[in-house]
Amino acid sequence: MQSVKYQIINRGGLSRGDINDNRSPLMGFAIVLVILYHAYCIARSAFYVFQPFVYGFIGVDIFLLLNALGCSYSVTKNGALKFYAHRLKKIALLFLIFASLRTLIQRFLIGDECSLFDWFCNLTTLSYWQIGGQIIEWYIAASLVLWLVTPWLIVIVRKLGVMAIVASIVLFAVIMKMTVTDQWYYACFMGRIPIYMTGIYLYCKEKINVLWFLPIAIVLVLCKANGYLIVSMGCPLLVLLLLKVKRCGNIPSLDTALSWMGKYTLEIYFANIIALDLFQELKGAYGTGNCLLGYFVVNILLAMIFVIISRMQRSVMG
Repeated sequence: MQSVKYQIINRGGLSRGDINDNRSPLMGFAIVLVILYHAYCIARSAFYVFQPFVYGFIGVDIFLLLNALGCSYSVTKNGALKFYAHRLKKIALLFLIFASLRTLIQRFLIGDECSLFDWFCNLTTLSYWQIGGQIIEWYIAASLVLWLVTPWLIVIVRKLGVMAIVASIVLFAVIMKMTVTDQWYYACFMGRIPIYMTGIYLYCKEKINVLWFLPIAIVLVLCKANGYLIVSMGCPLLVLLLLKVKRCGNIPSLDTALSWMGKYTLEIYFANIIALDLFQELKGAYGTGNCLLGYFVVNILLAMIFVIISRMQRSVMG
């Protein structure tokens, strides 16, 4: 008979096989959290129904955990160069369209000056590093860096094991603690690096006990660490909970909807950021209620446009 201690640890086991089997609905759930969190950013206290999604950015952590797992497979199977080419092929066209629309909003709705150099920086993510242009988003810029170093992170995680994750948590907790800045777009990147490394560790070890993330989160809270890092520690526990809920009571229609959204998270994300920017600027003139309705409508319309473009690209380029 298994000991009680072993049973508790076994219940906290998260396997890469379970994630791979449920990747699309998990990605779909993650993008829903992102959309609802951004709805909260528009509505704030005007609509308390969105208050629970103040920490909805944990959807980004789910993305990075799954992304790291998938990237590890790709690097191992195809090698670094093919991996880079595949990543760029997947995002380049959609990002260029997104960045162009976002720059037009910045220029004509917000009124920022935009030179040719600013356009170049926006279209190449250099603006995220404050090299010209405006910071139009952070996730793709951060992902490019993570993709670039993924082959080396795999080597590090294979050599150091779980200590690589622990070291990254300590390192970035200290950096964010010592760096006094209101630049959230850098903090939310650094705070997610440990969860990306967790995805690589999950690939290497096939299964992890996510219960250990709970005491780590408690220590980070007691140390008053950065909120992005603290919330990120709840990601593996949330993924395990979602898998257990799905296993206990699967709803086919919901699973189908989330799976569809999970296939097009990049397209939905770009649509969502544009809708968020538009209606954050417009809510003062048109009121929160109208802007919140418009936010969801524009989300849907733009997402469908991006999906159509993505499908056309796949049919042409394969």
